[in-house]
Amino acid sequence: MKFYTPLYVSPRIGKRQEKKILRAFKKRNPILGIYCLCDRKDSSHLLEIMTMEELFRGYYQLDHVLVLGFAKEKEEMFVTVKKLVENGYITEIGVKGIKNR
Repeated sequence: MKFYTPLYVSPRIGKRQEKKILRAFKKRNPILGIYCLCDRKDSSHLLEIMTMEELFRGYYQLDHVLVLGFAKEKEEMFVTVKKLVENGYITEIGVKGIKNR
């Protein structure tokens, strides 16, 4: 599992909680109520919004996952997707190969 730079973190998540969530990602220990924005190489979708529990359930190959951001609510992740598109993520990553998997 890799993290996109810059990692998009909800403004409702403080620095202390952000560090706690990042530690949980590294230990693969899900925190309830945290939504992740992910790109998976083995998926037919460009981006996916899922909970941490869903991500770590064992169904996904985590070495093929790129985490772009996280938030406390699913609606916040939709706003994050909008920001990513506005900032050119789709074009930038598309050139690097996500669209051409």
